[in-house]
Amino acid sequence: MDAGVTRDVIELRYRFDTGLLPAAMSGWWRSAVPPQKFVHRAAFWAVVWLGLLVLAGAIGQAGLSPTFVVAGILGAGVMVAAFAYLQRTRMRQFYRIVGAHWDRTGEISVRFDALGVKMRDEVSERRYSWAAIDAVQKAKGATVLRTGMSMIAIPDTAMPEGLGASEFRARLNGWRGA
Repeated sequence: MDAGVTRDVIELRYRFDTGLLPAAMSGWWRSAVPPQKFVHRAAFWAVVWLGLLVLAGAIGQAGLSPTFVVAGILGAGVMVAAFAYLQRTRMRQFYRIVGAHWDRTGEISVRFDALGVKMRDEVSERRYSWAAIDAVQKAKGATVLRTGMSMIAIPDTAMPEGLGASEFRARLNGWRGA
């Protein structure tokens, strides 16, 4: 991996590690739909379980067995498990397809400057002005630039000596905000 940094330009050269795809996709998603605070999630699930408890009580008051509620909860659990299994297998297939593309790209060279981002690899060349970059997001082991429905994932291992990932993101956000 080869890189160069000046005050006005950051140039990186690297090969994309397809093992970063899940983290990069997660970074893209978090930049588009920020995660809710724990309190919001906890309150939501407390309301759901309280509602189920009230439903079980109402069924019991009506003279029916709360077994129906338990059966419904178990059925919902089976549906959630089936959905999770199908989603996981579909995502594995998705990562294989996208990973095959990144394997074909070979060495990637990226130039960041005040005008935007220029990328070149063995199969394509792209140029983005900073107006096209919607977000710069930290991901596990990478920095993700979200541009509409697509993303640019820059591995932390591509950073040149003396430039940390957080400083890199700060420089990119500085150019984005200019």
